[in-house]
Amino acid sequence: MAPFEFVPVAQAFWLKGLPNTVDKLIPSSEHHLIDEAVREAEKKTSSRIRFLALGCVDKDVKSFSQQVARDFVLLRMNETSLRNSVLIAVLVTEERRAFVICPDEGVLAKHPQSYWDNLTSNFKGNFSKYPTYTPGIVAIINEVGRVLASDGMFPRTVADADKVRNTTSLEK
Repeated sequence: MAPFEFVPVAQAFWLKGLPNTVDKLIPSSEHHLIDEAVREAEKKTSSRIRFLALGCVDKDVKSFSQQVARDFVLLRMNETSLRNSVLIAVLVTEERRAFVICPDEGVLAKHPQSYWDNLTSNFKGNFSKYPTYTPGIVAIINEVGRVLASDGMFPRTVADADKVRNTTSLEK
């Protein structure tokens, strides 16, 4: 099994047609745990959080980071009024494991990308402790929700309504 690689958003790497192993490390029987973590995290903040698992990078995209940035827009994460969405993405292939936290402009105005890159690195051990990645993903979602709700960063209001789905997105 390939070691887990933490990718700062600005870093790019090439990936060519490698076999998909998403189902092995993030089994469909555990998706509800990830979805529930997103729902619980969003109860504490007006921010929108979404998880994306990728089994490959599209051929017309040069890097995992570029793929995540494109998917951020395709998933309509950039359409919140406060620009306070966060996309948590994992790339899982036979040859490579990568993980990134991709926050929107409003979030970056309060915590720069370096903060999110450090958070990603701090969670490295969570992916090797368990037979699947689900517990590590849930821990990261919980921490992102905690950060977004802390210090009045993006407090939850009565008017808040989900503008993005709270379900796991898989691309194979």
